[in-house]
Amino acid sequence: MKKEKKDGKKESILKYLWSKEQGRAILFFGFYALFFVVVILMLRSAHTPGKRALDKVQTEVTYSYQTEKLEKKNYHYKYLITMGQNVFLYEGDCYDRKELFLENVNTVVTQYFKDGDLFIKNVNGVWAVADNPYIINEFYQLETMKKILENADFISKTQYENGKSELRFTISNKELAKIRNQNEIMGEEENQIMITLDEEKDITKVEYDITNYYRQINETSTQTILELTYSDFGEIKEIEKP
Repeated sequence: MKKEKKDGKKESILKYLWSKEQGRAILFFGFYALFFVVVILMLRSAHTPGKRALDKVQTEVTYSYQTEKLEKKNYHYKYLITMGQNVFLYEGDCYDRKELFLENVNTVVTQYFKDGDLFIKNVNGVWAVADNPYIINEFYQLETMKKILENADFISKTQYENGKSELRFTISNKELAKIRNQNEIMGEEENQIMITLDEEKDITKVEYDITNYYRQINETSTQTILELTYSDFGEIKEIEKP
């Protein structure tokens, strides 16, 4: 009974408002305000991005990583180095002390074999002793990588739903010079580092943007970027000397 009275009261209020010119205007604008609110809510719902396998799920402050898989020295690797207009690509396999890889410098390809400090290259089917072809090669060495990460400043961690993660760091020119045993006076300009980790927190990729560091060594240097990628851990068969 009470509900019927309330409904009747609401109906009489609406009739009263409709009978007045001002009331009709109020009802008219109220209806359109409600209409636009509903439309906006529907649009927002429709444009909510769906989840993907690599969606970022959170950005964390704490972090950890390990180099166990790299230390076993059994993997496929790809080193991409950009220095100004020059691009250097080294891609091959590592098995203990030995490596068999291709060097691609501005589309000129050469095959190399490495055994410890010994390098030989394939010259028209004949293998001959060669100099170390790796440019700024200390940055590919695991011990140097570990020192850089230990002395770098942690910035952020991005965790992905598939278990992989990315860690970002910065390191000053001064710290890099110390690690490389350089006596030159270096400033505090920052260089960028990002490492990618697999589900077990092992490093699978290292990216160095050390443009500021090399620009202080050589003022004409425009950019120096290294991308070191590792894969196929434990799957490389023993490499025989050619």
